[in-house]
Amino acid sequence: MISEALAENEELSNKERTKLADQALSELDMERLDAQMGQGALRVAETGDPTVPTLDELADLAKLAGAENEDVSENELQRQLNLASPASLEELRTWRPPGTLGIDVSRHQGTVNWATAKANGARFAYIKATQS
Repeated sequence: MISEALAENEELSNKERTKLADQALSELDMERLDAQMGQGALRVAETGDPTVPTLDELADLAKLAGAENEDVSENELQRQLNLASPASLEELRTWRPPGTLGIDVSRHQGTVNWATAKANGARFAYIKATQS
């Protein structure tokens, strides 16, 4: 589905990109992909909106969805996605930095599900109170 849309037209609207990503995530039984450093800036540069996926992100979702449908091995999936050296995709999905984890509760972050945040390791909340 995403592969066909990308092949047909490089000029997908933000609405089309979001719809394709949502459909792929639904097929994969995932709520969202993990965030990556600089992701918001890349999205803004390409789409003007930090919530709309880039074409590269859509291509990655297409590969994931294709692998799910073809029952590709984990090693093959890592090779296709050019993942460096994690021992497993599970390790990649669940990586956490060392130290105590916190959660940003600034207004722009939206509503916090405190039980889920705690279950995911958050032990404190913080708010950015200044703008420089």
